[in-house]
Amino acid sequence: MFFLVQYNNMTKPIDLKEKFPHLSKAPIVEAVIDFRVLPGDIWEPQKLKEAIIKELPSYAKKVDETKEFIYSLSMDGIQKKDEFGCIGYKLVSPDGYYIAQFNKQGFVLSRIKKYEDWDSFSSEALSLWTVYCRLVNPKKVKRIGVRFINHMVAAESPFDLRQYFNNPPEEKQVDNWNLARFLHQDCLIVSGTPYFANLIKTVIPSEPNKEGGIIVLDIDIFVNVDLECTWDNLSKHLTVMQEKKNKAFFLNVPKEKIREFI
Repeated sequence: MFFLVQYNNMTKPIDLKEKFPHLSKAPIVEAVIDFRVLPGDIWEPQKLKEAIIKELPSYAKKVDETKEFIYSLSMDGIQKKDEFGCIGYKLVSPDGYYIAQFNKQGFVLSRIKKYEDWDSFSSEALSLWTVYCRLVNPKKVKRIGVRFINHMVAAESPFDLRQYFNNPPEEKQVDNWNLARFLHQDCLIVSGTPYFANLIKTVIPSEPNKEGGIIVLDIDIFVNVDLECTWDNLSKHLTVMQEKKNKAFFLNVPKEKIREFI
């Protein structure tokens, strides 16, 4: 399958022939679709909240205001907090699995529990994005992001990173000390395309004096664009980015570990 992606007045063919196995026990703890926008000329938070309650009655059962703050430190050491008002609203689905953000600068949808599949996730994003555009009226989409955070349980300490990553971060040996924590980040460009990938590998340690922890693989695929706010424009990019997200996961995680998730 080939997709033609319009970017900076150039049409780029993207080959999507590669298939990946379905992981019924995928280690995904959060999936995110993120659209950053050029805001419209009018921003009326209270009217937006009222419209959200009317348009999305199920999500509107829990609507939290998001405010912008800037903290500064004066010469005499006193911290000052400046508030710049409401910049959006956070909505939660009735089951608590979806969190949507209707912000002045963009739209975000997160799936934080029981991730099912891409079709269900992107369809929910489509539905909410359509409402967002109608209520917020952004001018353009400037950035598209797809982010998946994976947690792999490590029962042992010290960690053998070769069990969790192909080409893992190098362990620094000092007098036979063992690796307890690590943080490794790569920012990559997908060759021949406008897409970038941020890959973060780290660990969430267990409680003190306990073995193991959580090995984290955080995959963030993004592209900077200048697009009209139509779903057709965005969905072509999302299709490619979902494939690149899958490729990043399967290239970074050993086959032996992947078998545990099938």
